[in-house]
Amino acid sequence: MTSPRYGVVRKWLKKHWEWVAAGVVALFAFTLGRKSRKVDLKIVENKEKEIDAIQAAGEKELAATQAAGKKHVSEIKNIHDEADQRLRQAEEDKRRLVEELANDPDAIDKKLKELGIKEV
Repeated sequence: MTSPRYGVVRKWLKKHWEWVAAGVVALFAFTLGRKSRKVDLKIVENKEKEIDAIQAAGEKELAATQAAGKKHVSEIKNIHDEADQRLRQAEEDKRRLVEELANDPDAIDKKLKELGIKEV
């Protein structure tokens, strides 16, 4: 029932069992290494996707921050322009008032009465 080679193969296996065991271990390690490599590649792909998502979110946040900064700068410039215009108007009013008071000696008394001031 058994072939005559079976005995020869069995003797060779008994004599060189270390080589057979080393081959089986090497084959097993190779197989596990291939599976591990596939898992590592998936991890790398997921990390790359995560990095891309983080960069996109960072760019979006930076753009929003820059837009908000530009808006605030614009608002501050508008406030500054309004304040500057009011200051110029106040300086002009002061200049006119000084001219009025310098030209008319009774103008001071008239202004005090307008403002409701009785004594100085």
